[in-house]
Parts: sequence; structure tokens; C-alpha cells
Amino acid sequence: MDVSDITPQLDQLEQDLSRAEKSLAPLLGDIGDISSKLPLLDKAKLYVLVSYTVEALLFSALRLNGVDAKNHPVFTELTRVKQYMEKIEKLENPPAERENTVNTEATARVLKSDLVSHTS
Repeated sequence: MDVSDITPQLDQLEQDLSRAEKSLAPLLGDIGDISSKLPLLDKAKLYVLVSYTVEALLFSALRLNGVDAKNHPVFTELTRVKQYMEKIEKLENPPAERENTVNTEATARVLKSDLVSHTS
């Protein structure tokens, strides 16, 4: 790749950033107004996703500027926000509840075996 003329790549980046800004415009306004209309879980998801986006952009900017981003406090924040995302995921998709049933055949075998060993 010829690095002497990166104008086409810069033009493409400018277009991509403009599209991203237009897409994010509703969120860049009053996020409190947007979130007030949402149910509690959706509100939590919105705030966590916005936080994750900001932290990920900061992380990327640090890396692009040659900073060791994994040893920067922003990485700690990014990890913390990921943990919140996982908690929300668990709330949305709880693990299947275990069925508390007794295997009567296995119980009978254990009891018989135990009784035989104690009577001998």
C-alpha cells in the first residue's frame, strides 16, 4: 500500500464518522429523556451500552496514539462495564432452574448398601 497518499482513506474515514454521528445523534441529545420512556431493564441496557461505547472509543483512541491501553485506567472501566453487560444478560436469559427431584432407585440402592454394611 502506498502511504504517500492517504487522502482516499481519510475521505472515507470522514464519511464513516459523519454517518456514525448521524446514527448517534438521538443518543447525543438528551439521553435522560430517551431513557425515561423505557422500562427499567431497557434503561439499564441503554446506559450500559452507551458507557461501553464511550469506553471502547477511548480505548481505541489510546491504542491509535500508541498508549499501552491495557495498563490504562480506561481498560479497568471497560472491564467493569463488561461485567454489567454480563449481569444484564443473566437477567434477560436466566439459567434454567434445576428440578429438585429425588432419584428413588439410586436412593434405595444407597440405603440398602448402607444398611447391609452396618448390619454385618
